[in-house]
Amino acid sequence: MNLKKKFVIGAASVALVAGMGGVAAPAAVADTSLPGSIMKLERLGGLDRVQTSLKVAKAEFGTKAPERLYVVSAAEGNMVDAATAGMLTDGPIVFVYNNSYVATAVGKEIAANIAGIKEVVAIGGDGVISDNTLNAVKDAMKVKKTSRLAGKDRYATSVAIADYIYTQSIKGDKSFADRTSGSGNFLMNAYLANGANEHVVDSMVAGTLDDGAILLVQPDGKIPEVVAEFIKKALPTQFSALGGTGAVSDATVNEAWVIKALGNKWETSYSIPNLREKIDDLNFLIDGVKDKDGKKQTGTNLSDKATFGGLKYVVERAESNYASWANKVMNEKQEIANHIVEHPGEEVDTAYTAVKDSLTHLYGSDIADTLKDAKYFELNGDKKVKGVNYDAIEAKSEYKKLVETATKQLDKVWADEKHQGEITDDVAKASQMHVTAAGAVTDKFAAIAEVAKYTVDNDKKWLDTVEKQRASLKAEWRTEFDKIAPKTVQRFGGKDRFETAQLIANWFSKYHMVEAAYVANGTRLADSLAAGQLTGGPILLVRNDTKIPEFTSNVATHLLCWNGKAIKVSAIGGEGVVSDDVLSTMVNLIGTKSVCKVKTTTTTPAAKTIAGGSWTAQAEVADSAEFNTANIQFTAPTDPTSGVTYALVDANPTYTGTATAATGVSATIDSNAGTIALTGTNGAGAANAGTYTWKVKMTATGYAEKIVDVTVKAN
Repeated sequence: MNLKKKFVIGAASVALVAGMGGVAAPAAVADTSLPGSIMKLERLGGLDRVQTSLKVAKAEFGTKAPERLYVVSAAEGNMVDAATAGMLTDGPIVFVYNNSYVATAVGKEIAANIAGIKEVVAIGGDGVISDNTLNAVKDAMKVKKTSRLAGKDRYATSVAIADYIYTQSIKGDKSFADRTSGSGNFLMNAYLANGANEHVVDSMVAGTLDDGAILLVQPDGKIPEVVAEFIKKALPTQFSALGGTGAVSDATVNEAWVIKALGNKWETSYSIPNLREKIDDLNFLIDGVKDKDGKKQTGTNLSDKATFGGLKYVVERAESNYASWANKVMNEKQEIANHIVEHPGEEVDTAYTAVKDSLTHLYGSDIADTLKDAKYFELNGDKKVKGVNYDAIEAKSEYKKLVETATKQLDKVWADEKHQGEITDDVAKASQMHVTAAGAVTDKFAAIAEVAKYTVDNDKKWLDTVEKQRASLKAEWRTEFDKIAPKTVQRFGGKDRFETAQLIANWFSKYHMVEAAYVANGTRLADSLAAGQLTGGPILLVRNDTKIPEFTSNVATHLLCWNGKAIKVSAIGGEGVVSDDVLSTMVNLIGTKSVCKVKTTTTTPAAKTIAGGSWTAQAEVADSAEFNTANIQFTAPTDPTSGVTYALVDANPTYTGTATAATGVSATIDSNAGTIALTGTNGAGAANAGTYTWKVKMTATGYAEKIVDVTVKAN
């Protein structure tokens, strides 16, 4: 699953307008004595919620060049729109008030920090984000296109967002990979959330999940009609409740399953046996049958159910037949070419007499007897024969009739199973047989090969048609079967918002690579919403005191257990939202008090053979961004034993990663000992995360030079 979450928060305030020249520096965070598992510590926070959001936007999308920018109302009553928009992954989301001056300032700030945006999209209707506000952002960014994801209320807006995600996933948009599955294009997961304002935080923390979309249900548990219609359209493979049963009841989830089942093409599953029978028939037609020992049968007669090998085998056999006849055509043409090369300068009459037997084999005696005319030969400037004009021969009406008669008879046989085997035309009959089984056929090879190719083409079309039919029926069958498959209620719900957030964090960690942890204040909704946009890790909700909720603490101390790698810890908001003391406490829980330790990675390139011996290389590199030093030792084999030297082909490595360049790591090599020393910038700098590959040249007296790749990773 991809991990591209984002949110950008904006608010109208004096601080915003005054500070738009640049985002305020984050509050200082002590960086001494950080535990070894903390890769990087940072604060994504500003003087107010807008500047916090702008920092988040730049951190997430500053190097990605997204084409869309989403704008959401910062008004407290509209927070739910921002929460449901958290599943959008193709652009940042900015909060603005309906204030053109502030909207202009936000647009300029985004334009200065995020390139590539071509469209500004409002989340919600004109009453939430006015056209003036939308256009102010657009004009400040100097883009031309605007649009909306909106409905008449928050429920319809959640559907508009979900439908956009669903549609883009079906189209293959990489930003929404893994949101749909199967040829039926089913939505992977529908996350049901309570649409009441007090439950917005449940939707917000689910923004880190990326396998579906959020749908809002009414506070009384009823599923709005607009949501029901989307369920019928998208047919989710799973429904998940966000929050406890007091937020989204089991009855609401069960109602969603019922809507899906009854909203399908059929109201019952009576058609499953019939679909299964049709699929079995097509399986036989395509794949044929096997004998009692499981060996595939090789019959080509469809009416013989006991020995039919299937259309795949029929195509294979037809291709083999065509190849054998085409080979006979090639051999005869080669005989003609050889004669002309060996007898340059012949007149047409002489050449014709010499190659007539081959022309007879190719076209039959009736046609061959008419080919003495010079137009059937290629002549040089002296009007001497230099080749045969096969195109002119095969343009003759006699040849065309030969082929046409054969193909018409085959068409008739194929159209009526009763006529199987009743082929009387000699060309049609020969085209269906392998050369080795057609010893009596001594001429008309060109026509036979052409008709054999016609057979191949038709068999392939037939196979392609029935394979598409089978795929369509299988998709239909899966849709029907899903209605009677066991249903499960997946619930992310705890006793409060903190516990719900950590249940979602655990789910995120189980199925994603955890590269970061975002510490957000669960009582400060606007700032917490900013975290829903970030990639790489779960949101850990805290209060602004060092008494960390028990469930949050438990998750924090287990984060490293999911992948054993160093992670980045970020505070969302300024110190007034998440204090340095709270952040330090969380760092301590994630790192020092972790129940698991950071692992190291050992990279062992495969042994490389050099004459009678082999070279081996081992690299052990700490799995950390603090890429200080790492030695790679090459060990020479017992043979060769002398004159062994090593050298770097290029001091600069090949780099694969998310950064723009391979920076932060340099390499030197001991030419005799075979040791590469990898060193971080200035001996202790952080390398860009990614894979670094150096080419090492190895030579030995009396043996050919060899070059091997040595690869290490910085994370």
